[in-house]
Amino acid sequence: MRFAFTEDQRMLAATVAETLAKSCPPALVRAARTDPAVRRGDAWAALAGLGLLGATVPEDQGGLGLTPLDTVLAWVEVGRACVPGPLVETAVAAPLLLPKGSPWLERIAAGEAAVSVRCAENPYLLDADVADLLLLPEEATASPVALDSADGTRRLFTVAGETAPGGTAADHASVAVSAQLLGLGDHLLDAAVAYAAQRRQFGKAIGSFQAVKHLLADVAVGLRFAEPLVHRAAYSLAHPGPVPGSPGEAGSSQRPGTGPHGYSPDIARDVSAAKVAVAEAAHRAARVALQVHGAIGYTDELDLHLWLSRVWALVPAWGDPGFHRARMRAALLAAR
Repeated sequence: MRFAFTEDQRMLAATVAETLAKSCPPALVRAARTDPAVRRGDAWAALAGLGLLGATVPEDQGGLGLTPLDTVLAWVEVGRACVPGPLVETAVAAPLLLPKGSPWLERIAAGEAAVSVRCAENPYLLDADVADLLLLPEEATASPVALDSADGTRRLFTVAGETAPGGTAADHASVAVSAQLLGLGDHLLDAAVAYAAQRRQFGKAIGSFQAVKHLLADVAVGLRFAEPLVHRAAYSLAHPGPVPGSPGEAGSSQRPGTGPHGYSPDIARDVSAAKVAVAEAAHRAARVALQVHGAIGYTDELDLHLWLSRVWALVPAWGDPGFHRARMRAALLAAR
């Protein structure tokens, strides 16, 4: 099979990157920690204007009707820019959880509505204080209660009651978060490389020392190895049938089977493999960036802290590594 992104998919990502370079500077991300309006400010409006918020909304309701494969590169750029706000919950999960024909879909596509989602894979309501709609698996009328968050730009809330699996919506959201982690990791690697080239010790740039080179090379290898897994997960969601030439294709002796969400367990395996791999790679990128920057990396004044906090917050979002490892194990055992 031939796997390559189309010109339109790459162009969407490039446009998102160019737009966010203007509408989402580090100062805006920093301001999101104290001003709730920023989380639905310029960057939110810019992404809505590009159509990314309505990318998965059906075309007859004002959206673009795109697949995860069409938007995965754009979500990498959203992560690279560290954009605040409940973007994945609004643009990815909500259109799959809301009933067809819901008036909320048109509002989402227009950038007029923000949604927060609570489910088993994502038990905390993100940015409920700026959301217009809370999607809960049970009837709940209690007001959301604010919680502490590792990332001051991502406000977490909870409500009383049990949670239920988010199903297909959770898998789509997990892939978008995985793509964001990839972009965050790339930004942290770039920042660490740039600092290693200018910081000098013993008369030399610290980037010339073999030990520092190895640290940075390991980060680059981890991110590049995780990248195709994220792409594959997006492909599996966009094409839920068996891959041409795979053992599960029609006529094959292997039974494709059905997973807990009513489709092939290969999709659950691919989504979880991507989240586990990119979470490890992004976490390593954060740890090495902090180490390369030394004590200055811990300071709040350095913008690096914003990207570090976002990685620590997204690693457990939409399924922590333990959840996804268990699901990979179940999928692999089911395929035996």
